[in-house]
Amino acid sequence: LIDTLEEPCRSASEAVLCRYAFPKCVMEQGVASGLPLCYEDCIALRQHFCYSEWEMILSNKRKGIFYNSRGHFRLPQCEDLPRMSEDPNSCTSSGITDMRWDLATTNCVEGNGRFYQGNVNVTKGGLPCQTWYTSHPHKHTSPPPVFPEMKNSSNYCRNGGGIEETPWCYTMDPLVRWQHCHIPSCKNLTTDLVSYAVEVDIIEKETTIIEDLLSPTFIILASGVAAAILIILLLISLICNRLCSRRTG
Repeated sequence: LIDTLEEPCRSASEAVLCRYAFPKCVMEQGVASGLPLCYEDCIALRQHFCYSEWEMILSNKRKGIFYNSRGHFRLPQCEDLPRMSEDPNSCTSSGITDMRWDLATTNCVEGNGRFYQGNVNVTKGGLPCQTWYTSHPHKHTSPPPVFPEMKNSSNYCRNGGGIEETPWCYTMDPLVRWQHCHIPSCKNLTTDLVSYAVEVDIIEKETTIIEDLLSPTFIILASGVAAAILIILLLISLICNRLCSRRTG
């Protein structure tokens, strides 16, 4: 079944099935047991990543059509699963709804802008954005409110779940359901910063030479060399003094 799926459903399904087959284990009365999948991941798969595919499987099931499977996987009832938001230790997370704060941006988009957290709230066509999870003027269910990147999203451009090529929003125009937003790519904003970082790195390398000269190890070595030179000079002076004394005698 996985081989017949297209992106983004395929990658999300593989991640969920992997954690279904190898769940997080806990010890209960000396016996290891696997934790069920998380509600958030199930909803993300059903209503976002694999909406059409999930509906097709349910429709075929009602018609008595089933897929052959080597395992015992069955589509779960998402509402019966424990919620990671209530207790992270109650379920097995597949990672498809994880928030990557290391990739979060506010003034530009990295990749497809899934973790964009900026305040742009106008589409590329100049239309104001509809507040997320409201039904006026457009009723909608996507993306479901299980993605942390959609928290406090107000009416800002977002790409919850990252299935679009760039952040977007539903619009306040009843005739235009949704549009992408125009937000610059971070790649176009970091050229000068990278050059500046290189210059700073060169300056730091130059300044570290002085720091090395003042290090305790260097001072000890320098002192040793100076002492050796002094001893050699003293020996030369003694030898010369004796030679001169013999000639005088």
